[in-house]
Amino acid sequence: MIIVIGAGPAGLAAAEAASRNGSDVALIDSASRLGGQYWRHRSQVSGYRSNRADLLFAKVRGAASITYISEATVWSIEREGELIRVNYLQGGSESSLTA
Repeated sequence: MIIVIGAGPAGLAAAEAASRNGSDVALIDSASRLGGQYWRHRSQVSGYRSNRADLLFAKVRGAASITYISEATVWSIEREGELIRVNYLQGGSESSLTA
């Protein structure tokens, strides 16, 4: 498993690339929808880049190997031997993932 924190442009690209290469991915973001800065600057993005963003959103949404965890706040990242544990809050509940 690969854990990607942030579903903005870089996080989406990382999650899609990891998924395409056969990894299961957890994509954690504080927002309720994918995109990060894409949404804030959408009107300033050229048609070419806008189309690329839409294609990337579709790939991430359609990838069975990507789990999107929205409206979550990562509060700590810990090393446990060879593994990494990511602790986060979502809807008032504490959860964690290990990769």
